[in-house]
Amino acid sequence: GKKDSVGGMMSDADFKHDNLSGLLLIATPNLVDPFFRKTVVLLMHHSTQEGSLGFVINRPMGLTVGQVVPQVAEGVLSGVPLYYGGPVGAEQPVLLGVRSGGGDSLDVRKFTVGSMVSDIPGEWFGSLRMFVGHAGWSPGQLEREIDQNSWIVLPPQKEVLESAAPKEIWQQILGGINPTMRVVAEMPDDFWKN
Repeated sequence: GKKDSVGGMMSDADFKHDNLSGLLLIATPNLVDPFFRKTVVLLMHHSTQEGSLGFVINRPMGLTVGQVVPQVAEGVLSGVPLYYGGPVGAEQPVLLGVRSGGGDSLDVRKFTVGSMVSDIPGEWFGSLRMFVGHAGWSPGQLEREIDQNSWIVLPPQKEVLESAAPKEIWQQILGGINPTMRVVAEMPDDFWKN
């Protein structure tokens, strides 16, 4: 059977490094960088020549756009949740609509932060998120991190993208891979400090 080790999960043979755009990166327990520890990243753009860009989708900030930007407090965008998107470019928040396109497909649309609400089709309102910052990788960097088992690459799943409990999706995804990963995912952060 298939080995239950971190390295034996989704092997890199499953996803060649050609183009990972639109896929999810799941941080493995090997990844201890505080910016990315226990994160799920939606990879928006991947290129071996240009590098990669994505957004952390499991770190809601517990705030809405209206609470942070008083000008939109009365508008339709006031209830849009804010997410920590990554350590790069926090001064330029990004407004994204993220929803499942059915099956393993993904429907993502970027809206300009200053856009008139009338520019946003009504069916997107429920899927809007404002990301403060993003994740960025230089050319070849993400590929090296995947080869070092820092990330698991998976297709987007509807229940992940539309989860009502985004803080829990890392644990749910990792726990669903195999029994060994479920144990690792459920360990408390201070487990090794005992």
